[in-house]
Amino acid sequence: MQFVTKNVLRTTRKQYMKQIIYNNKSIYCYNNNIVVVNNNNNKCNNNSNNNFQQFFSTESSANKETDDGLRSVLNGIKEIKTNAKANFDETVEIAIGLGLDPRKPNQNLRGSVTMPKGTGKSERIAVFAQGEKIEEAKNAGAQLVGGENLVDDILKGNIDFTKCIATPDMMPIVGRVARILGPRGLMPNPKSGTITMDVAGAIGAASQGQVEYRVDKFGFLQAGFGKVSFDDEDLIENLRALMLAIVNNKPEGAKGKYLRQATLSTTMGKGVHLDVKFLDASSPFFLREEDDEE
Repeated sequence: MQFVTKNVLRTTRKQYMKQIIYNNKSIYCYNNNIVVVNNNNNKCNNNSNNNFQQFFSTESSANKETDDGLRSVLNGIKEIKTNAKANFDETVEIAIGLGLDPRKPNQNLRGSVTMPKGTGKSERIAVFAQGEKIEEAKNAGAQLVGGENLVDDILKGNIDFTKCIATPDMMPIVGRVARILGPRGLMPNPKSGTITMDVAGAIGAASQGQVEYRVDKFGFLQAGFGKVSFDDEDLIENLRALMLAIVNNKPEGAKGKYLRQATLSTTMGKGVHLDVKFLDASSPFFLREEDDEE
């Protein structure tokens, strides 16, 4: 366990003792005597009979953060849910800093994954299709199906859907509205499984809680994986599926440390930093808690 330490001059005896900043307290240790001082410098505890290790063992068990203030996954989820004060069911999101340079073609990352516990929101699905695929899309539950008529609606600003799927033969038509759909994250893409001849399968995946992820130009990836109303265990299961997809699809050109930083947050809430060792699917600490490390 690491602490911020420095030597402090005791002016009365001209001797030095160790000052340790820990958990917003100052702990002074001299000749194995421990004095704890609050932020207002009032003495609040004098453990003259306790040794140094016993004191920090007690403090550490009460504190659920890792050494440098990073949370484990469960503790991070509990904290952001406690801090969620909006009057709607906020989305739980994770932002991950990756060791990627997306400007290089062999260091790009994009894909999709189905959340085992769902996303907590209903999707309105639009499908660009023709021929027999139109009927297949309607039977699979698509709310909007068409071709030129959908393009006309989009050009008029009528974007009444949250997911867009297209068959490969319809992409020349979809390309006419790429500048509108792209910035909104609605443009069909083969890597996310939204350009496919298996229209029914793509609609089923989107309805069951498919989440798309993509690294941005700065090397960060952000994705929602549930709602504040979800049980902690359900959020962890969804996060497990997301992290397995991200780690298993690591680009061939990735060099150095892959997972560099991670922050949990809700739609309107304050972010909480996570220790990435708990997110690395190749690590023995994957989704474990601090208490399980020993």
